[in-house]
Amino acid sequence: MSDEEDYMSDKFLSGDVRPSLVQQSKSKRELALEDQKKEHIKRQKQESRLRKGIVDAKTLEESLKKPIEKHNKGFQMLAKMGYRPGQALGSKRSCNLEEKRLLEPIPISVKSDRGGLGREAALLDLSEKRRQIREKQIRDRLGGEEVSVEQFRKRAQLKAEERFAIGALKYKIPDVVSYLAKHLTWKTELK
Repeated sequence: MSDEEDYMSDKFLSGDVRPSLVQQSKSKRELALEDQKKEHIKRQKQESRLRKGIVDAKTLEESLKKPIEKHNKGFQMLAKMGYRPGQALGSKRSCNLEEKRLLEPIPISVKSDRGGLGREAALLDLSEKRRQIREKQIRDRLGGEEVSVEQFRKRAQLKAEERFAIGALKYKIPDVVSYLAKHLTWKTELK
């Protein structure tokens, strides 16, 4: 009996012999259609992102690392005005110090939401105003006195310790009572 004929050999077991393999053609077809549908949905999402102009960070980083090509219309316009690769834009006369001239382009940030250009700054201003209003309300409640950060932290720590102690006592009192009942003998004498 050779190694090839042995049913316990590696060659015999090398095939896919999982018990969960689909053997019926109808089930195989359903699984294949499901896989095709998933691929189609994935492709549609990618195409939709490209149509909307949404670029992921990886693609953006790769495209920004590449230099502008010579046949690019923007590069050709810059070259007509005297730009050479590796040099800063603008004439040396326009700046007193050469350190002020930029060699790298200004970084871009891709906006993928529909909030508008000034929305982030407006939200920051709004949150700052809300914070100031809250501070004023707290000062009014405390009688107008200024509370330092250290005092606030100390008070918060004391409150947390108090809540912990109350919680620990709430769960430990029945244990303490049962311990005392077991280990202490109460003798009452009736007279």
